[in-house]
Amino acid sequence: MQLNQPFAIGDASEDQYERCGSFVTASYAGWLRNVRLDSLKKHGRGPKKPLQKNPDDPKQPHVSTYKLLRDQ
Repeated sequence: MQLNQPFAIGDASEDQYERCGSFVTASYAGWLRNVRLDSLKKHGRGPKKPLQKNPDDPKQPHVSTYKLLRDQ
């Protein structure tokens, strides 16, 4: 199995899985030491975009629903 190329779970063949399953704990730990963890790191998300304010229309000012129901 090549350690220099990361593979997706679906890309591995059965013989690669069988070889990993037959490792002794110490040899498996030695094999895992060679894995480059920086290649498996998640990429962070960028900063959020600022919210845009809705434009105010002076012809149609906001009136609360409470006031509309109260004045009926």
